[in-house]
Amino acid sequence: MCREDYKGNYKLVSLTSVPGKVMEQLILETIARHMKDKKFIRNSQHGFTTGKACLTNLTTFYDERTGLVDQRRAVDVVYFDISKVLALSPIGFS
Repeated sequence: MCREDYKGNYKLVSLTSVPGKVMEQLILETIARHMKDKKFIRNSQHGFTTGKACLTNLTTFYDERTGLVDQRRAVDVVYFDISKVLALSPIGFS
């Protein structure tokens, strides 16, 4: 039989209660605010910060480099292609 025949037999299961999720979010916000206020996280940090991601990191990087080129300063950039290394990883990056 098809799995769709048994749809009525399944119940949604939440592993974390709603109050637990709310408490988790409050703790996360408190820790993040504390780390930002105490300057544990620099403005240059893009990963794991609200409103910043790989795209903002890349944009900032290119903005800084083009500024140096505009000032006629020397700029060296090295790119590494690690896709094959990640594909061989035993933890399954691909």
